[in-house]
Amino acid sequence: MIPPGLHFIHYSATNKYDDVVPRAGFMYNFKKSEFLVKKWNLETEDISNEVIPECEVERLKSNLLNLDPYLGVYPFDVFIKWKNLTEYITDELVARLVPLSGQIRSALELSACEKPEVSKRRSRPSTAEEKEDDLLPHLQAKPGTELRFTPFPSKDYPDGATPAEITKHMMDPTYSLETMLSTYNKYTLINYDL
Repeated sequence: MIPPGLHFIHYSATNKYDDVVPRAGFMYNFKKSEFLVKKWNLETEDISNEVIPECEVERLKSNLLNLDPYLGVYPFDVFIKWKNLTEYITDELVARLVPLSGQIRSALELSACEKPEVSKRRSRPSTAEEKEDDLLPHLQAKPGTELRFTPFPSKDYPDGATPAEITKHMMDPTYSLETMLSTYNKYTLINYDL
């Protein structure tokens, strides 16, 4: 059984040769005595987003003792550490950070896309590194699969900063961090009431 609180449920599919695909998982905030049912999709070899009918959930609940040998073991040896790391994280923060797909993968799903426009000034590669980059495909994360981290400000220093102040802010990123944090209401994303 999984104790109440925020947990990362992860899994890896294997084939008949025991080759393992990159790990995938999802964050879930379990309530006391909650019973969560997910189905495995054999075609996609992944957990399905299908909604499980209540009658099937009740049937599984009533058969829980017989299911026990087939359930994964919860790592209670790390529970206290995990609880201390996650107890201040709210559901709103998790919803803002996880990929839109709802799944977190250890290997980012990438797709090839058009290379960005290169300025006329740099239209031809001059260094060996630039030439190599031109031979590689331009890859981007598939929409909805990337973690949605808070972006850093595009400028690391305030408007009107002198060259000395710019140098100071480039060496000490406190200004960038304070600018980023000022855009969020700390009480909605971090649970201080525990």
